[in-house]
Amino acid sequence: MMGNFKGLRGLSEAGGDAAPYTEAHWLIGAAYAEYLSPEFHVWCLTVVRDRMEGKLVPAGTVSLTEQDFERLTDQTKQIIAPIMDGLHTLTGRVASLERNLPQRRPILSKTKAAIVAAVIKFGRHCPCCGLVEVVAPDGSVVDAEFDHFFSNQLPSAKHAWLICKPCHRALTDGSMDRVEADSHFVSFQRRFERLQPRPEPKPRKPAKDAS
Repeated sequence: MMGNFKGLRGLSEAGGDAAPYTEAHWLIGAAYAEYLSPEFHVWCLTVVRDRMEGKLVPAGTVSLTEQDFERLTDQTKQIIAPIMDGLHTLTGRVASLERNLPQRRPILSKTKAAIVAAVIKFGRHCPCCGLVEVVAPDGSVVDAEFDHFFSNQLPSAKHAWLICKPCHRALTDGSMDRVEADSHFVSFQRRFERLQPRPEPKPRKPAKDAS
């Protein structure tokens, strides 16, 4: 049973290219065994219990006949076939969507300048990790990149920030969840907003004479 199970809890690929196989949590195996056969389910639970109790399960204790194994193999193939077909179809649709996505909207120069000015006010360090200097004393950007936090279709100042390359790389490849970085982004945006000039209040119209 092979497939791309990366990120699916309880399943993982092992064995390498030479002899690949899929490892599963024992509860997943037990649920699958119950689906295949009540007798097979009972046998699997018995083996698991014996293992947990430290009992050795001697070879040759399996009571399933050759016909039982052939039947289970056929049932497994029938179950897996439509799943694999669905995975191939889904992969094709995802690839098609990626090809048809609109182009990335770049962050404008004036927006970048405003963000850099804010980072300088805040100490010139990465607002995501707070460790790496992302703006040099002369105001130039160093070892940093501008990040569209929510979507590459939202390039405004309230949807972007300047962060160090390691943080940007982690957010892009998913090794750092954007939910994890959300509090840092919100904090940066709140401080950034305080730096912006307040609009002049509109003059009030004189009240009409009631007389």
